[in-house]
Amino acid sequence: MKSDLVSKIELLGFSQRAAQMYLTTLKLGGGVMQDIAKHSKVPRTSLYYTLEELLSAGALVESRLGKRNYYQAVPPRQLIAISKDRLSEAEESLPDLELEAGRGKSSSVEILHGPQGFKVAWEGLLQAKDKEFRIITSGESFLDYVREKYVIKTIIGRKKMLKVKSYQLIPDTAYAREIVSKDNQENRQSRFLPASVQLPYTIVFSKEKVLMISSRSENVVTVWNSPKLSMTMRSMFEELWRNSES
Repeated sequence: MKSDLVSKIELLGFSQRAAQMYLTTLKLGGGVMQDIAKHSKVPRTSLYYTLEELLSAGALVESRLGKRNYYQAVPPRQLIAISKDRLSEAEESLPDLELEAGRGKSSSVEILHGPQGFKVAWEGLLQAKDKEFRIITSGESFLDYVREKYVIKTIIGRKKMLKVKSYQLIPDTAYAREIVSKDNQENRQSRFLPASVQLPYTIVFSKEKVLMISSRSENVVTVWNSPKLSMTMRSMFEELWRNSES
């Protein structure tokens, strides 16, 4: 079982074996490859590729000790600084990358999975030009994918920053009442559906996109890039809205 420290190093973009080798080298204070390989338990067949991954990323520094190569791990703060520099360079290329998004795609439907898929779907919705969206939800399904802190700071925070307004239909439960009490500060307007309404899926849509978010047991987020489906959903939503309790 990998340690928490190895998992943290992986967050910088390293494979598990590279993260383990970096941590081992850091603990040893440096060493020749024979010693590092022995303590890190990286298989011999993967040793060369793992070493190349760390050297090319700047995580290890190579020098000569007699007739053998000697390796030292760069300090953790320096490693994080290197990762930040790479992220900054990637962000500079973001406009060009966005121009490539969707080129050659024939389907109007995207099937995403897990917390990362959930985040990608929401990012696409918030990046749309539309300044409002509608949502039909139980209010709890988001927490199957992400922590409440992410919902408040990233989704709601971005929504407020972009001045996007939302309209929400939600079954009348104690938890829903707590959510609705924050409508004014979260740039939202809500109305209640009967408490008996069951909503295992959450549906969110703007003028061009429809997100269908399953429970985590099914682990699927479907994104429809379809103005016609959005129009259909809006017609249904407006009818429910007129007959719902504010």
